[in-house]
Amino acid sequence: GGAQGSIRSSDYGYVASTATGLDIYRFPFASPAPFTNVGDTLDASPPTSAMASAMGATDGTYGFLMGGQYSAGNVNVDSVTKITLGGSPIATADTGAELTAERLSALGLSDIANSYMYSAGGNDPAPGYVNTIEKGAFSISSGAFTDHGDLAAAKQANMGSASTTHGYSAGGYTSGPINVIEKW
Repeated sequence: GGAQGSIRSSDYGYVASTATGLDIYRFPFASPAPFTNVGDTLDASPPTSAMASAMGATDGTYGFLMGGQYSAGNVNVDSVTKITLGGSPIATADTGAELTAERLSALGLSDIANSYMYSAGGNDPAPGYVNTIEKGAFSISSGAFTDHGDLAAAKQANMGSASTTHGYSAGGYTSGPINVIEKW
Protein backbone atom coordinates (compact mmCIF):
# COMPACT_ATOMS: atom_id res chain seq x y z
CA GLY A 1 0.00 0.00 0.00
CA GLY A 2 0.89 3.67 -0.10
CA ALA A 3 2.30 5.83 2.65
CA GLN A 4 0.13 5.94 5.75
CA GLY A 5 0.02 9.58 6.76
CA SER A 6 -0.44 12.79 4.88
CA ILE A 7 2.17 14.24 2.52
CA ARG A 8 0.89 17.55 1.18
CA SER A 9 1.61 21.16 0.37
CA SER A 10 -0.99 23.93 0.45
CA ASP A 11 -2.00 23.15 -3.17
CA TYR A 12 -1.28 19.45 -3.71
CA GLY A 13 -1.59 16.02 -2.15
CA TYR A 14 1.07 13.37 -2.80
CA VAL A 15 0.99 9.59 -2.98
CA ALA A 16 4.29 7.77 -2.53
CA SER A 17 5.62 4.37 -1.56
CA THR A 18 3.29 2.27 -3.66
CA ALA A 19 3.50 -1.50 -3.82
CA THR A 20 3.89 -1.38 -7.61
CA GLY A 21 6.85 0.96 -8.02
CA LEU A 22 9.05 3.80 -6.85
CA ASP A 23 6.86 6.59 -8.24
CA ILE A 24 5.61 9.68 -6.41
CA TYR A 25 2.29 11.05 -7.69
CA ARG A 26 0.76 14.50 -7.15
CA PHE A 27 -2.86 15.68 -7.41
CA PRO A 28 -4.29 19.21 -7.04
CA PHE A 29 -6.72 20.06 -4.22
CA ALA A 30 -8.39 22.85 -6.24
CA SER A 31 -9.98 20.80 -9.01
CA PRO A 32 -10.51 17.20 -10.00
CA ALA A 33 -7.56 16.13 -12.08
CA PRO A 34 -5.68 12.90 -12.68
CA PHE A 35 -2.63 12.01 -10.65
CA THR A 36 0.64 13.20 -12.23
CA ASN A 37 3.91 11.31 -11.80
CA VAL A 38 6.37 13.91 -10.43
CA GLY A 39 9.34 11.80 -9.36
CA ASP A 40 10.68 8.70 -7.67
CA THR A 41 11.46 7.66 -4.13
CA LEU A 42 15.11 6.83 -3.50
CA ASP A 43 16.46 3.84 -5.38
CA ALA A 44 15.71 0.77 -3.38
CA SER A 45 18.02 -2.03 -2.49
CA PRO A 46 18.05 -3.79 -4.87
CA PRO A 47 17.43 -1.01 -7.41
CA THR A 48 13.96 -0.84 -8.97
CA SER A 49 12.42 -2.73 -6.06
CA ALA A 50 9.04 -1.28 -5.09
CA MET A 51 8.68 0.45 -1.70
CA ALA A 52 5.52 -0.24 0.29
CA SER A 53 3.96 0.44 3.68
CA ALA A 54 6.07 3.48 4.64
CA MET A 55 4.71 6.15 6.99
CA GLY A 56 4.18 9.67 5.65
CA ALA A 57 4.50 13.11 7.26
CA THR A 58 4.92 16.70 6.08
CA ASP A 59 5.91 20.13 7.30
CA GLY A 60 4.26 21.81 4.27
CA THR A 61 7.54 22.34 2.41
CA TYR A 62 8.94 18.82 2.63
CA GLY A 63 7.37 15.39 2.76
CA PHE A 64 8.92 12.52 4.70
CA LEU A 65 8.72 8.75 4.18
CA MET A 66 9.55 6.81 7.34
CA GLY A 67 10.41 3.10 7.31
CA GLY A 68 8.60 0.74 4.96
CA GLN A 69 9.47 -2.39 3.04
CA TYR A 70 11.19 -3.09 -0.29
CA SER A 71 9.28 -5.73 -2.23
CA ALA A 72 12.38 -7.57 -3.44
CA GLY A 73 13.18 -9.92 -0.58
CA ASN A 74 10.67 -8.22 1.76
CA VAL A 75 13.44 -6.05 3.24
CA ASN A 76 12.15 -3.80 6.05
CA VAL A 77 13.87 -0.44 6.55
CA ASP A 78 14.21 2.17 9.30
CA SER A 79 15.37 5.07 7.11
CA VAL A 80 13.71 8.49 6.69
CA THR A 81 13.53 9.99 3.18
CA LYS A 82 12.97 13.72 2.67
CA ILE A 83 10.93 14.81 -0.37
CA THR A 84 11.14 18.39 -1.65
CA LEU A 85 7.54 19.28 -2.59
CA GLY A 86 6.75 21.47 -5.59
CA GLY A 87 8.07 21.38 -9.11
CA SER A 88 8.43 18.35 -11.32
CA PRO A 89 10.44 16.27 -10.99
CA ILE A 90 10.67 16.58 -7.24
CA ALA A 91 13.88 15.84 -5.32
CA THR A 92 14.37 13.12 -2.70
CA ALA A 93 17.23 12.61 -0.26
CA ASP A 94 18.13 10.27 2.58
CA THR A 95 18.06 12.33 5.79
CA GLY A 96 20.49 10.06 7.61
CA ALA A 97 17.89 9.73 10.37
CA GLU A 98 16.43 6.41 11.46
CA LEU A 99 13.38 5.09 13.26
CA THR A 100 14.19 3.22 16.49
CA ALA A 101 13.63 -0.06 14.58
CA GLU A 102 12.74 -1.29 11.11
CA ARG A 103 9.02 -0.66 10.80
CA LEU A 104 6.20 -0.83 8.28
CA SER A 105 2.41 -0.44 8.21
CA ALA A 106 2.40 2.10 11.04
CA LEU A 107 0.66 5.45 11.42
CA GLY A 108 2.54 8.56 10.23
CA LEU A 109 1.59 11.95 11.71
CA SER A 110 2.75 15.55 11.36
CA ASP A 111 2.92 18.08 14.20
CA ILE A 112 3.67 21.28 12.28
CA ALA A 113 3.18 23.52 15.34
CA ASN A 114 6.04 21.78 17.16
CA SER A 115 8.04 20.66 14.09
CA TYR A 116 7.86 16.91 14.71
CA MET A 117 6.84 13.82 12.77
CA TYR A 118 5.59 10.69 14.51
CA SER A 119 5.40 6.97 13.79
CA ALA A 120 2.95 4.95 15.91
CA GLY A 121 2.31 1.21 16.00
CA GLY A 122 3.21 -0.93 13.03
CA ASN A 123 4.91 -4.18 12.28
CA ASP A 124 8.50 -4.72 13.39
CA PRO A 125 10.23 -7.85 12.03
CA ALA A 126 11.46 -9.04 15.44
CA PRO A 127 8.51 -8.85 17.87
CA GLY A 128 5.74 -8.46 15.26
CA TYR A 129 3.08 -5.84 16.02
CA VAL A 130 4.32 -2.97 18.19
CA ASN A 131 2.76 -0.23 20.33
CA THR A 132 5.66 2.23 20.10
CA ILE A 133 5.10 5.95 19.45
CA GLU A 134 8.31 7.65 18.33
CA LYS A 135 9.12 11.14 17.11
CA GLY A 136 11.76 12.96 15.11
CA ALA A 137 12.20 16.64 14.35
CA PHE A 138 11.55 17.79 10.79
CA SER A 139 15.10 19.20 10.89
CA ILE A 140 16.66 15.83 11.85
CA SER A 141 19.73 15.13 9.75
CA SER A 142 21.15 12.07 11.50
CA GLY A 143 20.60 9.79 14.45
CA ALA A 144 17.52 7.98 15.66
CA PHE A 145 14.00 9.06 16.45
CA THR A 146 13.19 9.08 20.17
CA ASP A 147 10.58 7.11 22.11
CA HIS A 148 7.54 9.29 22.80
CA GLY A 149 5.26 6.77 24.53
CA ASP A 150 3.12 3.73 23.84
CA LEU A 151 -0.26 2.97 22.33
CA ALA A 152 -2.60 0.93 24.55
CA ALA A 153 -2.19 -2.12 22.30
CA ALA A 154 0.29 -3.34 19.71
CA LYS A 155 -1.18 -3.03 16.22
CA GLN A 156 -0.53 -2.28 12.57
CA ALA A 157 -2.50 -0.57 9.78
CA ASN A 158 -3.87 2.04 12.20
CA MET A 159 -4.93 5.40 10.82
CA GLY A 160 -4.83 8.75 12.55
CA SER A 161 -4.80 12.48 12.68
CA ALA A 162 -3.17 15.23 14.69
CA SER A 163 -4.40 18.45 16.25
CA THR A 164 -2.08 21.22 17.42
CA THR A 165 -1.88 19.52 20.83
CA HIS A 166 -2.53 15.77 20.39
CA GLY A 167 -2.05 12.77 18.14
CA TYR A 168 -4.84 10.27 17.48
CA SER A 169 -4.70 6.63 16.42
CA ALA A 170 -7.84 4.95 15.09
CA GLY A 171 -8.51 1.30 14.39
CA GLY A 172 -5.80 -1.04 13.24
CA TYR A 173 -5.28 -4.75 13.14
CA THR A 174 -3.71 -7.51 15.26
CA SER A 175 -5.35 -10.94 15.04
CA GLY A 176 -8.50 -9.12 13.94
CA PRO A 177 -9.79 -5.57 13.40
CA ILE A 178 -9.50 -3.04 16.27
CA ASN A 179 -12.24 -0.42 16.77
CA VAL A 180 -10.52 1.84 19.32
CA ILE A 181 -9.52 5.52 19.03
CA GLU A 182 -6.55 6.58 21.17
CA LYS A 183 -5.32 10.06 22.01
CA TRP A 184 -1.81 11.03 23.15
